[in-house]
Amino acid sequence: MKKELFEKYNKRLPRYTSYPSYPFWSNDVDQSSWLMHLQQVFENHNTNCNVYIHIPYCEKLCFYCGCSRTITRNHRIEEEYLKTLFTHWDWYVQKFPDLKINGLYLGGGTPTFLSPHNMGILLQYFEKNFSEADEFRATIEVDPRVTTFDHLQVFVDHGVKRISLGIQDFSPDVQKKINRIQSFELVQNLVSEARKKGITEINCDLIYGLPDQNLIGVQETVEKVIALSPENISFYSYAHTPSKSKNQKALEKYHLPQNWEKRILFEKGKELFLKNGYLALGLDHFVKEGSSLYHAYKNRTLTRNFMGYDIGSTKVTIGLGASAISNSGLSFIQNPKDVPDYLNATMNPQLMITHSHTLNILEQKINEIIQDIMCYGRSEITSLLKISSQEVGQDILSQLNKLADVGFIKMISGILEVTHQGMPFLRNICEVFDYHMKNNTQKLFSQSV
Repeated sequence: MKKELFEKYNKRLPRYTSYPSYPFWSNDVDQSSWLMHLQQVFENHNTNCNVYIHIPYCEKLCFYCGCSRTITRNHRIEEEYLKTLFTHWDWYVQKFPDLKINGLYLGGGTPTFLSPHNMGILLQYFEKNFSEADEFRATIEVDPRVTTFDHLQVFVDHGVKRISLGIQDFSPDVQKKINRIQSFELVQNLVSEARKKGITEINCDLIYGLPDQNLIGVQETVEKVIALSPENISFYSYAHTPSKSKNQKALEKYHLPQNWEKRILFEKGKELFLKNGYLALGLDHFVKEGSSLYHAYKNRTLTRNFMGYDIGSTKVTIGLGASAISNSGLSFIQNPKDVPDYLNATMNPQLMITHSHTLNILEQKINEIIQDIMCYGRSEITSLLKISSQEVGQDILSQLNKLADVGFIKMISGILEVTHQGMPFLRNICEVFDYHMKNNTQKLFSQSV
């Protein structure tokens, strides 16, 4: 990557895990319209869905964290929370009795905050709605500090063969500063046991841009992760937004890598992953050829959502738990963010939607294009130009021509193709189609490169 291009195009942009991006949602969806959207999608396809379950609890606060979570060591709260999840799910099943789960994803917070016993209760409750074994997949985020071998056994007993390990960085100095201390040996033992018990796919999450990270430390972390031989690796940029996550202010007394200094940390990691047989996928993922994400890419069933890159076997995602987001393909809704509000809302479903958006025809088409660009680096844009106004269409083509002149894209018979040089700038390319960003003057987003 050329430094001058980085400096010119590295600006605050959405991550494009959804379109429109969260700050531009219009809050126009109520329960009746949400159910109508689901019914419409199910009639045109089938009653299969993905389910995301948010477990908001953590025993310790990680200072870098920007997720919705509650810090507690009180495990007595688990049972009430599970009952609320079940009530929420039952509401959906009553509306759509044939509902089947193609993909189950547990995120947080810390899903393995739940005891192995309660984790088993949770998985067993949803098991009756799992789709056929060849279609069903499940992924659970695990914190190596609180995940036991008993957790792993529960996963396998209920058909969960994929886990995602939160690692971030193996440097003891960085771990101390971010308040997340976990040794390589701890993680290595957990991975080894997971393999023995039948976990077939492991993802490792890493973050670059953490306090006092440097090239030597990043190289050591990446080499240790490669030694673990995970099928998938997510290498995320740290988003420092203390206005949203006050705990991040604790990191400001340290040096936070910025701009080009931060970017070369990613480039070092990327270099090592590629040298060791991993393939770059989209913006920030690296995969082995045999992984499910690799096959999804080859089969063009890859999607990008709030969890990162995923397998898109269905249009519908139902979010359960505090702050969880659901996607009908025609609209987004979010559950109450605070746990007490979520617990109360299940008693009155009219209170369950706190943030929402209905996609108009233009947004639906833009969403498809952004998905294609973020997943495959390629998209057909002629159909968008046909439904756009002449002014909008001319503006899009003008901006695309500028990106083509720089060498980020090629345009061939209405097909946009991202070049090798353009791949780090996927978010900048997506911005061309994002009319919500045209008049945006607020610093709502993280740096794009």
